Amino acid sequence: MHELLHDAYGLHIKDEVTRFGRHGYTDGESLYFIIKLEKKEACYIEQCMLARFLREQGCRQIALPIQNHHHSWITNTSHMYVIVFKLPYMNVLEPSIPFQHLATFHKISQTFPFEPQYMNDYGFWSTIWQDQVITMKRQVEKAIVLNNSTVLNTIIDNLPEFMRLSKLAIQLLTEAENESYFNRTDKPAICFNRYEGQQQTPIILPIELVYDHPVRDIAERIRYHVLHDSIHRDIEVKEWLERYQAVQPLSTLGMRMLYARLLYPSHFWEMCDWMIAAPRSKKYVEVIERLIKRHRSYLNRVNDMFK
Repeated sequence: MHELLHDAYGLHIKDEVTRFGRHGYTDGESLYFIIKLEKKEACYIEQCMLARFLREQGCRQIALPIQNHHHSWITNTSHMYVIVFKLPYMNVLEPSIPFQHLATFHKISQTFPFEPQYMNDYGFWSTIWQDQVITMKRQVEKAIVLNNSTVLNTIIDNLPEFMRLSKLAIQLLTEAENESYFNRTDKPAICFNRYEGQQQTPIILPIELVYDHPVRDIAERIRYHVLHDSIHRDIEVKEWLERYQAVQPLSTLGMRMLYARLLYPSHFWEMCDWMIAAPRSKKYVEVIERLIKRHRSYLNRVNDMFK
C-alpha cells in the first residue's frame, strides 16, 4: 500500500498508524485511509458529496477523497478498485463542537440540497426489511441442509419468533407511513449506516454515510445501549432522547417509526448472517443463546420506554 500511495498519488508515507480504531497511513502531516470498493462507484461518489457538504458546514473530522495522478477519485490496482481519503492531522485533535450532539448534526445535514439516488434509504425501510427477512430465512434453511449443526438448529428453533416480530415491525412501519402529520424533522438527513456516536469521534469516513430519516440514527443509539447496558441506564437513554427532542422534536410519524425500528430485530438477522458465514463451534451456540436471551429483555425494555 505504501507503493500505491507513492506511485498513484505521489505521497511519501512515513508510517502505518492506527488512530481511534482506524488503520491508515501518514506522511507526517495528514492521515490517509485506503478503502476497497465493494459497491457501485456511484455509491461512493454520492457518499463523498455528502462528506464534502458536511466539511463545508464545519465538520472538520470528516475525511475527503483525493485524486490520483490521472485526476480520478478511483484507482485500479492489484485487480481491485480503491479510493483514498485524506484527513489533516490538525483536524483530528477534537470533534467539531457544533456537531457534538446528534440532533444538531441532523438539523444541519437536513439542509443538504440534493437527493442521492444510490445511498438513499428514505422511505425504503419496509422493502429493505422484507428482503432481509426472506433472504435470511432462505439462507438459514439452505445452510442447515448442508451442515446440520447445533448453532443452526438453535437459529431454526427461534426463527418463527423473530419472523413474527419482523412482520409486526413492518406492519407498524407501514401504518406509520400513512400518518398525515409531518414536521420539519421528518425531512431526510445525512445519517450513518450504523450509528455508533460517530459525530463525537475525531475521524469520520464518507463510507459511513447514508441519506435517510433521522430516526435511523436515534434508533441505533437506543438499540445499542438497551442491548448492551444494564436496565439502570434506561433513564440515561430517556434523558438523551429528551435532549435530542429539545433541538429536533420528533413528530407522531417519527415516534412511530422509532418504535417500529426498535422492534425490528436487525441484531438477530445480522447475527444469523455472521453465523452462517463463520466457522461454527460449540462457543457459537452460547453466543446465539445469549443474544436471544438478551433480546427478550431488550424487547421488554423497549416496550416500557414507549408506554
